[in-house]
Amino acid sequence: MEGAEYDVLKGAKNILSKSKDISLLIEIHNLIKHNTTLYEPIKEFLNSYNFKIEYENVVDTGERHIIARKQQ
Repeated sequence: MEGAEYDVLKGAKNILSKSKDISLLIEIHNLIKHNTTLYEPIKEFLNSYNFKIEYENVVDTGERHIIARKQQ
């Protein structure tokens, strides 16, 4: 479901905390009701698990594609 990226990540806390060598490709979609994204909360959440954004692309609609890798 588009717009549920943050909820999916929160549901994967166990995997994110225990995995040592992991990368994530995330498409961050606009929230229909607010015409915004959850980019900042997602970025903060990933930072709390030692992920660094290695690639980011912002499309014309404001949606983003990011690749984040967990730092050792």
